[in-house]
Amino acid sequence: MDPACVSTNALSNKSDVFSFGVLLFEVLFGREASSIKNSDNWYFARLAQSHYEEGKLDDLIHPDLRQQMNVESLNVFAEIAYYCLKAQRSQRPDINQVLPELEKALELQHKYEHRLTAGASLSKHLKVKCKIRSAKFASSYLITSLA
Repeated sequence: MDPACVSTNALSNKSDVFSFGVLLFEVLFGREASSIKNSDNWYFARLAQSHYEEGKLDDLIHPDLRQQMNVESLNVFAEIAYYCLKAQRSQRPDINQVLPELEKALELQHKYEHRLTAGASLSKHLKVKCKIRSAKFASSYLITSLA
């Protein structure tokens, strides 16, 4: 939940951006924010922010995802996720600023895969296996383009 809600008692579109930032880091780390048991409701977000600021995200990124991702793509993805988690709503991007950055990360990933395989497709998507507690979801996430 958006930490700004504590002082304002109101949700906004920037609250959604904060939640989306948490989701992006969940994908990157290959685990749900709720999987880290802590009484601090914002522990996961603070953990992601501090590791980003200290240049230690590799300590938390899911190893399978890290092996598949291009460094430039990863940096763009992580940076936009980080800005989504800013405590001040005014410092967070609008959601319409987030999408182009994610598209840029995907494009960088595609270019990386193209270079690795000299034109042949390395993969159609990145795969990360995740344990899901709900029967409604598949046992793995697929991050892919719709193209």
